[in-house]
Amino acid sequence: MVVSHPEEIQLTPEQRRRLGAVYQLILTWRREKDNQTASQDNQSVHATTSPDKLETVACPPDLRGLT
Repeated sequence: MVVSHPEEIQLTPEQRRRLGAVYQLILTWRREKDNQTASQDNQSVHATTSPDKLETVACPPDLRGLT
């Protein structure tokens, strides 16, 4: 739960620097997680599709969405 404070919090320059460093660290964790997820998704696509086993499937005209 987020608690709202009516007064403004004053930070020293050192506190602002440290808060910024923590914020950047959190952002890098998110980017790393997103990159790992994308890499795993990409690997699963390559693992399930082999270029030498690709095949062309022809659908009758009424099944291609043409009306």
